Amino acid sequence: MSLETPDKIRNLQRKLYCKAKAEPAFRFYLLYDKICREDILRHAYALARANAGAPGVDGVTFAQIDAYGVDAWLAGVREEIVSKTYRPEPVRRVMIPKPGGGERPLGIPTIRDRVVQTAAKIVLEPIFEADFEDSAYGQTDTTSAMVYYPSCLAAADIVQGKHPAADSEDAAKQLKQAAICFGAVTAIMNLEPFFKPEFAMCPPADSKVSFAQMVLAITTHLKNHPEQLRNNFHQLAATALAASWPCSK
Repeated sequence: MSLETPDKIRNLQRKLYCKAKAEPAFRFYLLYDKICREDILRHAYALARANAGAPGVDGVTFAQIDAYGVDAWLAGVREEIVSKTYRPEPVRRVMIPKPGGGERPLGIPTIRDRVVQTAAKIVLEPIFEADFEDSAYGQTDTTSAMVYYPSCLAAADIVQGKHPAADSEDAAKQLKQAAICFGAVTAIMNLEPFFKPEFAMCPPADSKVSFAQMVLAITTHLKNHPEQLRNNFHQLAATALAASWPCSK
């Protein structure tokens, strides 16, 4: 099973995020039917399967589910959700030794509950993500696009001539911010010859892609795909450049 979020689910997440961002007071009423969608449950199972982990109180393992048939097992889970008979199982408590001595408790849900929880997260996360401030990274990976996004916005303004007077304090702040994006794009340019074919960039033979064009292409991609801001910035940037100047197959 692929761990990459399917386009259909990505589209749903993007719509939810954009709606929540544009209308913070909007109440989402029709989400239950999204959680029990077959494609969302299938993706939730793939994510839970990748994390592996021990079985819960029912003793059911991933190997047993695979032997039974994942599609049939997911159909049973979906039927419980649709019929509103689904009830989570108790969490299995185990004690984990601490490096410095002693133990700490760990709760292990059943695989069934992990899948349903992940399906709910897939649907609900974009809505709550929209409530965060752009500068609130929390536990965000420092390589994520969210960390670079403000810098790319500043860089895009500079390459388009939208910046304050050069000797102002605001200009100094903007340049400092933009420098992060400029450095990242420069690194991508130097590494581009070593990218996989799907990330290769092929501008027309009679033209040359400028540094400013690359900055704008990357920034535009980040603006148009806010649901991807938790992903790796360098991979998203390479994807944006390859999409802007694709190589012929």
